[in-house]
Amino acid sequence: MIPILLASSTEDAVRPFATLIGVLFLSIGMSATGSEVSDLFRGGDGEVSNVLLLAPAMSKSEDEVCVDLMTVRDIKHENVLSVTFTQTAEDRLELWQTHVGDDLPAQAGIVTIGEQTRSASTFRNSPSKTPGPITIDTVSDPADLTGLGISLTNYLSEWSQNSNQTVVCFHSLTPLLQYADLQRVFRFLHVLTGRIDSSDAIAHYHMDPGAHDEQTRNTLIQLFDATIELDADGNRSITHR
Repeated sequence: MIPILLASSTEDAVRPFATLIGVLFLSIGMSATGSEVSDLFRGGDGEVSNVLLLAPAMSKSEDEVCVDLMTVRDIKHENVLSVTFTQTAEDRLELWQTHVGDDLPAQAGIVTIGEQTRSASTFRNSPSKTPGPITIDTVSDPADLTGLGISLTNYLSEWSQNSNQTVVCFHSLTPLLQYADLQRVFRFLHVLTGRIDSSDAIAHYHMDPGAHDEQTRNTLIQLFDATIELDADGNRSITHR
């Protein structure tokens, strides 16, 4: 049986977001294709901590790359946090089971946005081979970036006290932009990517490029160390900043 801990977001304020950069620029890197994404991150061949994953929503190849990006180390030595706007906690667990199996990381957390978490009894038939609990945190208001920031900061702070590699999946920026304007999202991500980097964590952020105009894509791309873009056939194009 997997121990389930339920938590809720707090209304306390976090430190102010960083000032929005006045002049935005597009980061340009050299493109390449490849199937191994783990080498992008610290400890591999690269020094990347934040990756933007551009992929059509709900595609099989997107799920495969997502799992690759969440399993960049031995999962016994990973803390894995999944942030989801459009999927339930059960959906995220099913994705893991389908692609990874029954073994879970040392620590696991799921933050659901705008979704009431189902009863913990739903999870009683979930995989049981986990050294630690799965914590479910709910931020009921999708526009509450302060509450979301607090939740993520709590995970990063708590997990920084162990020696595991913390890995974050943010699924996704596309619905986030439906609840907050581009400037608010930029400021939120500017702070979050900085915290990921300073915590020695690694993270990837999903985004459906077809749902946004070029200005929106170019504005956000500059916040990330690398971009992985999937074409219609699932081929991966990796651009470094």
